[in-house]
Amino acid sequence: MSSFSNPHFMYLFDMKNGKQKLGYGESPEDALEILSIRLSQDELDEIIDGQFIKISQRDLQNMWTTSARVFWQRDRLGATELEILNAMAHGGTLKAHRTLDGDKEYRLHPLTGGTMQPDASSVDRLKRRGLIESNKKFPAATYLLTEAGARTVADLHPSQRMPLIAHNLGHSRPK
Repeated sequence: MSSFSNPHFMYLFDMKNGKQKLGYGESPEDALEILSIRLSQDELDEIIDGQFIKISQRDLQNMWTTSARVFWQRDRLGATELEILNAMAHGGTLKAHRTLDGDKEYRLHPLTGGTMQPDASSVDRLKRRGLIESNKKFPAATYLLTEAGARTVADLHPSQRMPLIAHNLGHSRPK
């Protein structure tokens, strides 16, 4: 198998059974030809009958709309992560505190009062995905929504007001 500097990918999605196939080549035509070699005769007949949908890599990238991003985020984020994001979007504060032993614990202070102590793993997942960012202050760092975090919250719960975010604090100003 040769490696391509800029390969083209061709995807086929089976709308009935949820199967997908992948072909790749130096051009979209090569990708489709290689893909057809990898398919059985029955699958080729189904393509002719219209059961499969042919999608190029560029078309696939163009399909990422707001609804697809919402579905992906909702599918990937757990209930705790969504609760943290929602609380932060509605004015809550997420802080990292150091104990006397040096351990880090997180506390979420919603505007409604009280304090929640989310799992460190949930906060770490939000940080890894780039949805929240720390102001890196010691001993109690405060976390803010990033632009990606604000988009996720806005996609999940559309409203006219945007939450404050780490890089663009003026984003929430009325127009």
